[in-house]
Amino acid sequence: LLSDAAEGAPPKEIEDDLLRVLRAGVFEPFTGLSRGLPLSGTLVGGCLSLVTHLVGTPYLPDLKGHILILEDVGESPYRVDRLLTQLILSKILERAAAVMLGTFRACSGDEEDGSIEDVLFDFASRCPCPVISGLHYGHGPTRRILPVGGQASIENGIMKLESLV
Repeated sequence: LLSDAAEGAPPKEIEDDLLRVLRAGVFEPFTGLSRGLPLSGTLVGGCLSLVTHLVGTPYLPDLKGHILILEDVGESPYRVDRLLTQLILSKILERAAAVMLGTFRACSGDEEDGSIEDVLFDFASRCPCPVISGLHYGHGPTRRILPVGGQASIENGIMKLESLV
C-alpha cells in the first residue's frame, strides 16, 4: 500500500483518501485530468514495466472496455519509450477505452534521451486509444488511491469512481 512508509507518515491526501474509502467506501473525484471525449471503463494496470512484462501471458486482462493506468519510477526516457512502443506494437491498446498516465517519477535521462514529457507526448500521438494525463498516481509523494478493478467515468477533466458500498 505504501512502499515509502519508512520515510514517515503518508501525505495528508493519501491518509484522507484511505480513511474515506475504509469508512464509507467512497472515492473523491479526481480533477485536473486532460480533457477529452467522455468515457468510462474498468480500471486496470499499474507500473508500466510490470504491465508490459505481462503482454503475451494469460495474466494480462483483455483491455476491451478498460482504462489502462500506467506509471513508473526510475526508468530512463528511452526505456519508457521502448515499453510504451511494445504496448502499441502488441495491439492490446486497440481495444482499450483509454490509457491514463500517472506519475513517472525519477524518469530522467541525458540530452540524447530527451525528457519523459517528450516521450509521453509522442506516445499519446501514436496510441490507438485516447490518452489521458494529469493523474497523480504512482510512486510520487503526492498520489491518490484508485480502486483497480473498479469502474470509472471521465468527463471534462474529472474522473468519478464508483462507490464500494
